Amino acid sequence: MKGILRRLGGALSVLWCSLLAAVAVAESPTVQMLVPGFEVRELPIELTNINSLKYRRDGKLYALAYSGDIWLLSDTDGDQLEDRKELFFESRGRLRGPIGMAVIPPEHPLLTAATGGESTASGVVVASKGKVSAILDTDGDGVADTERIIASGWKEIPQNVDAVGVAIDPSDGAIYFGLGTAAYNNAYLLDEAGVSHFDLSSERGTIQRIEPDLSSRSTLCTGVRFTIGMAFNADGDLLAYLLRQPPRMPADSPLPAPPPRARSEVSAVLEGSDPRFNTDSAPTPDIRPLRLLLVAGAKDHGPGEHDYPAWLEAWSELLAAAPGVSVDTAMEWPEPEQLLAVDTIVFYQKGAWNQQRAAAIDAHLARGGGLVYIHWAIEGGSEAPQFANRIGLASDAAHTRYRHGPLQLHFAADSRHPIARNFATVRLHDESYWSLQGDASGIRELASASESGHPRPLFWTVEPDRGRVFVSVPGHYSWTFDDPLYRILIFRGIAWSAGEPVDRFNPLVPLGASLQD
Repeated sequence: MKGILRRLGGALSVLWCSLLAAVAVAESPTVQMLVPGFEVRELPIELTNINSLKYRRDGKLYALAYSGDIWLLSDTDGDQLEDRKELFFESRGRLRGPIGMAVIPPEHPLLTAATGGESTASGVVVASKGKVSAILDTDGDGVADTERIIASGWKEIPQNVDAVGVAIDPSDGAIYFGLGTAAYNNAYLLDEAGVSHFDLSSERGTIQRIEPDLSSRSTLCTGVRFTIGMAFNADGDLLAYLLRQPPRMPADSPLPAPPPRARSEVSAVLEGSDPRFNTDSAPTPDIRPLRLLLVAGAKDHGPGEHDYPAWLEAWSELLAAAPGVSVDTAMEWPEPEQLLAVDTIVFYQKGAWNQQRAAAIDAHLARGGGLVYIHWAIEGGSEAPQFANRIGLASDAAHTRYRHGPLQLHFAADSRHPIARNFATVRLHDESYWSLQGDASGIRELASASESGHPRPLFWTVEPDRGRVFVSVPGHYSWTFDDPLYRILIFRGIAWSAGEPVDRFNPLVPLGASLQD
């Protein structure tokens, strides 16, 4: 194949944008425009569950429904809106879970062989569960009369779809389609020990090539999850549109997770946001590039708790999805050159403090750098008092008290801190710390919870030297990082610590988050 296979993350972008529109706009219109310069008009016809649209050369539009039915749409009055629908192919269960369609070129062997060389035939190739089919209108009457199965024979998976995405190479007529992985939610078949059982020799998780004369099928590439859309560009490159799960933490806790947040609750907290950050469109010129460094450590608790490595993987991908943001990572402690090339450092690990780290942090703060500490990252051991001089309060495990369970966060009624905007009370199921080292009068408390009969600070900020520090005591359970309200607090804390508008990461709030309507 002369082209280059390119992996695009478009599926994520489209899905995430639609989720964001529901969250960030309290009363969103039927169609939420996300990119300036486009106009949207509704077609005056009713169709259900359309997942693929393709124009053929005469200007008519094929519309593939998830039911397997295929419609042919026409613009009868010249207003550039298709206003007439004709049933091109009635599936009657023959196509199961179809996702992906390509229009067959008039000169393709699929059409010429069906008509003996006549040019009256037309049709599409459709990928569905268990097979790839050519749906053909051989007599030119506008209704398909033939289904020709051109690929099949693989072992089906339990999910509703397995063959996805179709493209036809305009240069030679070869047909490409994807075969999804054996488990959509565990692409690399990781076992409990984290060992992959993905078989590189399997057809699963691949893109398949069918020769132009349909004589054979071969694997073009492997290691792709679900290529729900494919197309060739003008340069002959095959573009693959991948379906991926949004980044989120593992749901491996033996304890029942808290219920999802209502979208209305999230929308209320996001009210009044800077409109520049309500979509994931390209950054405006006044958004400066932002460099983040995430630092994690070895996991030190059971399933669903203190999963620092999983957080590093999920949140490095999540934060990098924000416009103008680059993310670097480190385990345990950054390299010196990493510290010099970053705006804000986010720590989620078992904390440690010594003179070497103190010198590096002091230099970072003196440059105006930001710091974010999450949960056990505030542990400083016997050096906790010195640690607290930089972050406000710190833990010495020999003295710190803690509790796992429901937390009722109370935000100061008179707080005008931008991180706390629109927050009053929030209920989490996590872990609190108190009896911390340091002078509480030196912090700006954002939220507290009652422990042992007294309010204990659980979120706060300090501004030592020229830098800014944000601290979150909650963060024990993996599910907390998928709570959209907790995300808002952390995202705002990261942005604020870097001297950026607190709404900068708003587009990331719903991505993989625990949400319900």
